[in-house]
This record gives sequence, structure tokens and C-alpha cells, in this order.
Amino acid sequence: MTGKQSLNIIQKNSSALITFIKPAQQLAVDSNPKTFIELGGIIPEGANYCLIEVEDAGTDGIRFWTTGEDPTSTFGFRRFDKEFFDIEGAENIAKFKCIKGGANNPVINVQFGVKK
Repeated sequence: MTGKQSLNIIQKNSSALITFIKPAQQLAVDSNPKTFIELGGIIPEGANYCLIEVEDAGTDGIRFWTTGEDPTSTFGFRRFDKEFFDIEGAENIAKFKCIKGGANNPVINVQFGVKK
């Protein structure tokens, strides 16, 4: 499944109305393997939904948690290059942490929204 197909599935399966908040963000997963991306400090007021695309992640992808725990390069949910995923709930977004899974230095493209 390609990222574009994933996005289409998200849009088709969602019965809720999502209003996206500008601006979108592009965040680099640092080359230091122990550096995390956290969304807690950049969430726009009122956002309770987040759509994320993984880019330049190679075959190892990224690892993440929405519990506030630290993922490692071998422990955490995996997402790969050109995949989309969403996170619902302001608390889950605030607790999101991701780390690169291997040698590549991926970025994540993030769009916040309000889901009703």
C-alpha cells in the first residue's frame, strides 16, 4: 500500500468532519539516534487530530509511541517511508514521540486538525 492509498483510506473511512489547522510542519528526525521528535510543544490550540506522513525513512522507518514513553530503534510502533498515519486525541498527540529506526535521517510531515 502506498502513502497515497493510505491517505485515501483514511479519508474514505472517516465519517467525522476534520478541519485542518495551518501551518503544516515538517520535522527532521535528528541524526543522533537518541533524539526524539515530540509534538507536545507545537500543537495548535484546539487541535485533537494529527495526520503524519513519513518521508526519507529508508527500509528501517521510524518507531513511535503515543504514551509518552521513549521508543527505541527496535521498540515502538513502526511506520515506513511514504506511509501516512493519524493520531486522535489531544493527549495522545501531546505524548507522541518518534525516533529513527535505522541509518536514514527521516522527516515527518505533520498536519494538525480539529475532528468533530
